[in-house]
Amino acid sequence: MAARTQLARAPQWRTPLIAAGAIGLAAIVALIVAFLVVTSDNAPLPTTAAPAAAPAVTTAPPATAADPATTVPTTPGTTPTLPVVTTTPPTTPAVPPATP
Repeated sequence: MAARTQLARAPQWRTPLIAAGAIGLAAIVALIVAFLVVTSDNAPLPTTAAPAAAPAVTTAPPATAADPATTVPTTPGTTPTLPVVTTTPPTTPAVPPATP
């Protein structure tokens, strides 16, 4: 008599594979939903005051010949200008208060 190999019937692998795929898909969907919940902070952003318009630049009035201390040396053809001092408005915190 010759030896014979018997092939066993294939186990039921389709059902566990489908269940594992469904669990994996549910986990991915849960991660996507959690990401959307965390990142969907639709609270309005705090508005900042518009920067103040720069003050008008004024030129020095022409100096009189009687007061040589107030004369400003200039290049012919140009007008002297005063330096512009700008101030920044106070800022408010950009982070909204934490909700309990």
